[in-house]
Amino acid sequence: MEVILKVAIILSSLPHCKVAYRLDGSPDSYSQYRSVDFSSWSQVQLEFSTSRGNCLLLYSDAGPGCSFQELKIENGRLRYRYRGGEAVFAAGGYSGAAVDTDSNGDTILLNNNTKVNDNKLHKVTIGRTQDKLFLELDSFQLWKSFQQKPAQGGSCNVTSLFIGGIPYWLGTKDLALPSVRFEREFLGEIETVAYSSSNPSNFVEQEILAFKGIHVSDANNCNETTCKNEGLCLSTNKGYICDCRDTSYEGKHCENRKKPLEAYFSGKTGLLLETFRNKGAPFSSGEDTLLLEFKTIKSSGLLYYNGDKDNFVLLYLHEGKIQLIVQKDMNEFVTSVKPVGEHFSDDNWHSVALIRKNYVADNNLVFCNIWITVDDRYTETWRSPVFDNEIKTSNIIIGGYGFGQENSNLDKIPNYTGCMREVSYNTISGRVELLQQFSRGNDLVRAFGQLDLVCKNSMSSVALPYTDYQYSMNRNSFNEDKNTISMADKDSYLELPSIKFRANCSLSLMIKTTAPNGLILFSASRTDNKVEYLAMELMNGTLIVHLKLQAGSVKINGPPMNYASGEWIQIKVILMSHQGRIIVGDKTEIFTIPGNDGSPIWIDGPTYLGGVDQFEEKARDAHMIQSIVFREGYVGCIKNVYINNLSINLNRFVQEQNSGAIRSTCHAIPYQCTPRPCNNGGVCTESWNSYVCDCSATSFSGPNCNRGTSTVLFTGQNSLTITLQDKIIYDFLRLSLRFRTTQGSGLLLAIYDDLNRNSLVIQLDSGRIHITVEIAKVAKKLSIGQNLNDDLWHTLRFEKLETIIRGSVDDEDGLEMRLTGPLEFFSAFYYYIGGISSRNIETTVSNFNGRIQQIILNGRHLLEQISLQQISYDGNYRLVQMDDIMYNSVSFLSHHTYIGLPQMKIYNSIDIFFKFKTSNENGILMFNDGKNEEFFGVELVDGHIIYTFNMGFGPVKIKDNAPKSLADDSFHSVWITRPTKYSQVLVIDNQHKVSSAGLGDNYYFNLDGVFYLGGLKSTIMERMPSVFSSKHGFQGCLSNIEINNEAIDPNKDQLVPSKQVSEGCQESYAVEFDGKTPGLITYKFPADKQPDTKKDQLTAIFLTGLRDCTIIRIDSLRSNDFLEVRLVSGYLEAQYNLGTESIRIADTKNFLSNGEYHFIRFVRIGPNATLQVDNNEIIKKFPDGRHLTVFNSQNIVQVGGRSTSVNAQNVHHFQGILSGLMYNGLNILQMVFDKRDGIRTKGSLKLLKKLPKNYAFSPQDSIPLTEGRVVTDAWTNCDDDDLCEGSGSNPGLEEPKTDRRGIHFDDGGFMPCTDDEDICDFGSGDSGGTVGGGSSVGRGGGASSPPDHEARYGDVSSPRDYISVSATVTPSTQLYSSEPNYFTETTPFYIERTSEKPVWSVFPIPHEDTTQPSEKCYDDKHNVECHEVTKAPAQNPRKDHRGMSSTMSLVIGIILGSFIAMILIVIIVLKVRTGVELDNIKQLQDMPKPNGGQFGSPSVTDKDEYSNDTGTTSLINGKSNSGIFNGSISNALVGDRARLFKKANSYGKPVREWYV
Repeated sequence: MEVILKVAIILSSLPHCKVAYRLDGSPDSYSQYRSVDFSSWSQVQLEFSTSRGNCLLLYSDAGPGCSFQELKIENGRLRYRYRGGEAVFAAGGYSGAAVDTDSNGDTILLNNNTKVNDNKLHKVTIGRTQDKLFLELDSFQLWKSFQQKPAQGGSCNVTSLFIGGIPYWLGTKDLALPSVRFEREFLGEIETVAYSSSNPSNFVEQEILAFKGIHVSDANNCNETTCKNEGLCLSTNKGYICDCRDTSYEGKHCENRKKPLEAYFSGKTGLLLETFRNKGAPFSSGEDTLLLEFKTIKSSGLLYYNGDKDNFVLLYLHEGKIQLIVQKDMNEFVTSVKPVGEHFSDDNWHSVALIRKNYVADNNLVFCNIWITVDDRYTETWRSPVFDNEIKTSNIIIGGYGFGQENSNLDKIPNYTGCMREVSYNTISGRVELLQQFSRGNDLVRAFGQLDLVCKNSMSSVALPYTDYQYSMNRNSFNEDKNTISMADKDSYLELPSIKFRANCSLSLMIKTTAPNGLILFSASRTDNKVEYLAMELMNGTLIVHLKLQAGSVKINGPPMNYASGEWIQIKVILMSHQGRIIVGDKTEIFTIPGNDGSPIWIDGPTYLGGVDQFEEKARDAHMIQSIVFREGYVGCIKNVYINNLSINLNRFVQEQNSGAIRSTCHAIPYQCTPRPCNNGGVCTESWNSYVCDCSATSFSGPNCNRGTSTVLFTGQNSLTITLQDKIIYDFLRLSLRFRTTQGSGLLLAIYDDLNRNSLVIQLDSGRIHITVEIAKVAKKLSIGQNLNDDLWHTLRFEKLETIIRGSVDDEDGLEMRLTGPLEFFSAFYYYIGGISSRNIETTVSNFNGRIQQIILNGRHLLEQISLQQISYDGNYRLVQMDDIMYNSVSFLSHHTYIGLPQMKIYNSIDIFFKFKTSNENGILMFNDGKNEEFFGVELVDGHIIYTFNMGFGPVKIKDNAPKSLADDSFHSVWITRPTKYSQVLVIDNQHKVSSAGLGDNYYFNLDGVFYLGGLKSTIMERMPSVFSSKHGFQGCLSNIEINNEAIDPNKDQLVPSKQVSEGCQESYAVEFDGKTPGLITYKFPADKQPDTKKDQLTAIFLTGLRDCTIIRIDSLRSNDFLEVRLVSGYLEAQYNLGTESIRIADTKNFLSNGEYHFIRFVRIGPNATLQVDNNEIIKKFPDGRHLTVFNSQNIVQVGGRSTSVNAQNVHHFQGILSGLMYNGLNILQMVFDKRDGIRTKGSLKLLKKLPKNYAFSPQDSIPLTEGRVVTDAWTNCDDDDLCEGSGSNPGLEEPKTDRRGIHFDDGGFMPCTDDEDICDFGSGDSGGTVGGGSSVGRGGGASSPPDHEARYGDVSSPRDYISVSATVTPSTQLYSSEPNYFTETTPFYIERTSEKPVWSVFPIPHEDTTQPSEKCYDDKHNVECHEVTKAPAQNPRKDHRGMSSTMSLVIGIILGSFIAMILIVIIVLKVRTGVELDNIKQLQDMPKPNGGQFGSPSVTDKDEYSNDTGTTSLINGKSNSGIFNGSISNALVGDRARLFKKANSYGKPVREWYV
């Protein structure tokens, strides 16, 4: 009772007193004094004693971003840190132990080396004078000079001075030095606290304003056993307190282990500590430590980052190992921690401790020591000189950082995915537990993204429990369709739940395949650095089951049968306590599980079905599984998969993983090799619904043997050496290579391990191949081939299948041999090509002189990997790349088009190759959208390839490093590949390589939907991610598209076709019409090849600023038929005439005279037509009434305007750029480039090798039309040297000498009778027309006339004078005149000179139907549809339901009557001319046949004179033995009479020609 009363009295008297006191060091203990203004002369003095080596002694500041002063004990020594607001410290002298200024100059440090934690009383004084800062300890002084800017202002207000600690109500956001919040409190005696603000010093003792944790009792409440587990016992007024903050325990006595706070990082989250957020000063200490524990299955991810751009510490996972990079003051340290056979992405907890410690050496140089320790077992160290002795921290990143932040040191490192706990950053005197501070809402620690404070399982799926098989079957009643899949790609696989085998576990499935080799199932885990696995594979049609445990391994053959028969086979594997069974049908194989004592078999990795992830590290240790070593996945069907007797819904996994190469059906499509897809000598092998090309015996690679390979040239003095990163064990080895030489001897290839115990040496000796295999000093030798130095290419093949080796050359039968001796694994570490460069290997084999290519080792193309620098190598060599063979080419004629293909078959394996050629520098080449904002895209930007992808963690762009633009109208190859888990490589032309890592856990591509090639739908283009620069599609040629070793044929695989995409690569030809003088290109068809067509097709690309011009016009030779495509007021229009009236089709919605490139496509089939501009809707035209269908005798093609003759003016000339012009298969512009016959040019034209990127269009002044001049629009008066032979389709020209008879309709229109396909109805008048010689129709290209045509102009056949009249034409109206319209902005109409004003009518353009007629095959040779040449139409022609007119009936009757009369006339003429009565013919038959004389046959001379035998002469000469004549006339008519008869018939002219 007395003690309690004493304590109360003393405590009540402490405020405003000057007595000594003891701080107990408990959390948040402190004492508070009035503030001190350090902006001018001021000093603080106190006396203290303590035994604590790390604690806070004094602190004062003026608020965030303002001045502060901190005095603390660190490692038993005083450390004074001061920041003077806006003060900037200059260089100055110092005296004492150590003085330091931080790198940004905003704080100054004074460190004293005298130990003060000795429980002795020490006096310390800190302060500043006008220009000095000083620290004085027991009369020993440190000082530093500085210069100060004008006094600070704003919100900086000096607060109180605190001794021993910081009160709880001051948070980190309230402090100028946030780290002071985490310093340990002072434990010891405080004697006096005094201030002085005068000179000389006059100290005044200060009074306590507030306090917490002052211990006024002399009693010690602690003993050695009070606090456990290294907890610190503190004696307070209320008894003892166990301080457990620096331990892993909690409770009153620190007796309970803390349950660590865990957090899950999703790959899109991170934890940040930032002192600069509130303008706080950084942490500063001579030593710091990072502690954390993590658990993940992802092999790469960011763990810890501390620093800025130039000085930082970076700790991250990389392919399962821990990587550390430290960069400090221009020094860099890089190391990794990865024990042999172990990785840290095994879903187990791992601990990391990273320590940095600065110290001063004897020579006063400062060094930094760094230690990293993982799992308390693996340690790496580093030591480097540094410029200062302080370690400062203002920015810490844990797990990842936001996509909006920029940090070049982290760009290539994915964010971490997994769990973390026990994450703390520690200085000498403080500890920041980041997860705890985040959970408490400390403003200093924040997270981006959603950071969950609970550890989640990051496995793809959980293990399945064991259930009764029969119960599972009855309960599930599964639908077989949902459990059936087919795999057509040996690289495809499904990742299923982990097995986690226990006692009495099972695996069951059914397979159906014709492939003899392939991996069916693989599941593995790693325990104590050893891999355990269960695997199932087919080897040469036999089932093999592998089980490897720590106690041993076993390899069991399934029951004997052919497992590649193409029939369904059920396989079940059962593992019990000591025994296992393989059950196939009614057959069973029993085996013993090695070393199992009945404990669970714990294989907890994912289960791979049909193959294995190429980056699965545990698969690298499965060197006893042939299908894994040879990378042969299963191809065929699988269904009814049960793991632990639970049915697996395979279709769900197919949809989730979406590799594209696995289908939810099982249909066998045989004869895949029938089309002979393998080129250049490749050998095709049938696979399940696919084919495989073996290109090893060719100079090419790729799915169809079209991609050129690399060839190395050796001179006998050079060689090539490949050094592997890790030793590889080859229980199975398959090797092939090609060589060519004239030398009889030389080393081709040698493989050695790191100890030179194992070797494989392949050499040429005296023209023969010698293969020597040495394992554990036991060697075997094969000798094959002969005369192989014949300067021809030879292919060598070698295999090692466990103990069997075999070799062969070319197609010869090989040799086989069995290895004997110690059964050690064959391992490899060095590959020597062309010669052995190592001095550690004794050899007498000379270097190779010749060429080597196609070195393929277990599926790896070594020379290609060297070319791409994917493996480490050295040596002096010359590499030559074979040219690729072009195939499956496709041309995009417009940058507004595209085609859609099936979804790209990429999931985690990425190997994409294609070639392209273009002269346009921008455009989308490929794009495939995906789930969760994922996508794949390749575009051309300013002539360079940019590959952009998003695998769920933000977009990544890779741009080629080609030295010049690739838009040079030459072919370039693009290769996108994924050599490692988290990196992708872009290679241009097999030499320019750029690589990049993704963001986050960018492991799988979750694509979805159509794979767009050459462009995009407009709706997709509008919502394209902002990272893409292209605004339109690609224009040019794409070829050789290969995706994951599958050849893509865009011409056959289209899901979304386009008429603006054509098969094959079209050369780029462009012509500039610069307008200086009107340019014109003309082509005249040869006289014997003037086509008549029922279908015309025209495509072109153009750029212009003229609103009215002609792009192309085609005229007929013998009729008014023509076709013209032109711009009218900036809108596209096509007009054509097939002999009746002009038909017009126009696009009135899209203005094209805007100086941009546009693509147009016109198709005519009969009188119907379609017109399309860019990728806009298709305009259709189905004209009413009766129309002809054939464009007859095409003669002249004019490009860039219209002209009537060589010397005539070019009317409506084009100005701008014209490219890609194709008319019915004619590449007019290419013919200009090639200077073909029939091509003529005039005016100002410029041939272009590439389209200009930015074409500055400046239209030239048009040539004015002289009033009164006769302007002609067709060819006329052409002699042999002119361009044409006359068309007669325009006014003012001489009518061609052809029959102009036809029908003139009252409502307009004219149908000539000269067209071969129509018959005119003369005489009836039912059609409402008039018959005559063209008096009721104008001759303006077949344009129809208004009803009052004759009344207005009189006889149009009479010559007239014309004047030029202009009228404005809008898109919605058309000027209608009696003469053909020339739709220009100021359109001339040619009207007769009369006293009346010119008259025309205006009518709206009718709405065009938008249904496009179907197109069929077109024969370029005959310029007609294919069926017109080779076969009948595929469907019956449409019947004409119109009734026969009376005129037509009359004509048919007249013809029939004339034909009958003709026959009668022939008979009568024969009777009269020959004088032979038909009644006498029978009598003549009875007369004897003379051998000569008067009744002989015509002589040989006569026959030669009239050698053309006809029907009449045959009757006379008796060549026909049937009919009424039967040879009797020949017998009756002989001599001169017969000769006269024959002369009358001329032997060459039938009777019908004489008398019809």
